[in-house]
Amino acid sequence: MTVEERLERVERELAQAKRRSMALAAAICVLGGAWVLWLSIDTVEAQAAGTPEVVRAHRFEVVDEDGKTRATLAVHDRGPRLRLFDENGTPRAEVAAAKDGEGVIEPGLWLYDNKGQWRVALHAVKNEPRLSLNDDEPRLGIYNKKGVRQNAPQAAPAAGPQNVYAGTSAGHWIKENIGPGEFILLEDGSLWKIDPLDKIDAYLWLRISNITVIDSSDGSPGYDYLLINTDDGEKAHGKYMGQR
Repeated sequence: MTVEERLERVERELAQAKRRSMALAAAICVLGGAWVLWLSIDTVEAQAAGTPEVVRAHRFEVVDEDGKTRATLAVHDRGPRLRLFDENGTPRAEVAAAKDGEGVIEPGLWLYDNKGQWRVALHAVKNEPRLSLNDDEPRLGIYNKKGVRQNAPQAAPAAGPQNVYAGTSAGHWIKENIGPGEFILLEDGSLWKIDPLDKIDAYLWLRISNITVIDSSDGSPGYDYLLINTDDGEKAHGKYMGQR
C-alpha cells in the first residue's frame, strides 16, 4: 500500500469518526432537552398539587408571627365553630351554628370584652331573633322586626330537691346556661346548680358546649358532681336539682 493510499484511508476514518461524534452529540442534545422538559412538567404538577383548590381538615388554627393562636375553626358534635382571639389569647368573637335538641340549627354570634366576658350575643332561634346584652347583669330578650320585645327577662329556676343523677356519662350538651353560670340545664332535662366557687368557669359556657358528668367529692358540700366542658376543657362542680 502506497503512502497516498494510507493517507486516503486515514481521512476516511476521520470523516466517519466525525460523523459518529456529531450524531452522538445530537442524540445527547435530544435526550437532554427531553429530560429538562420532563422536569419542568413535573415541577408544574408538584406546584399545582401544593396549592389545591379545596383543603379538607377537621380543625384549623391560624397563628401570628409569634406563634400565638389567633383564630380556630373546627366542627364539634353539634356544629361548626369559628373563634377569634386577641394577642393575649382572650376570646373576642365567636360564630357557631349548633343544633338544638330537636335537630334545628340555631346560628349565633358572641362578642367578648378584653377580659373574655361575653357582652353581646345574637341568635336566630327558629323563626325569631334573640339578642342578649350583658353588662354584668344579663339582659335577655327576643325582638320582632319592629324592635318590640316579645318576652320578659329570664329568671333563675326555683331549687328543687336533690336527687341521685343516673346519667353520669359523656354525650351531654348544654340546653341553657341560666344566670349565666348559676344553673346549667342539660339536654336530658337535668338541672344543675353550679358551685359558687366555679361560677366564673361556667359563666361563658355556650349552648353548643358538650358536657361529661361524673361523680366528684372535691366540690363544696352538696355539690357531688363534676360537669366537664369537653370543648374547652373547663370544669365546674354541680348540685343535681332534679328534672325540669
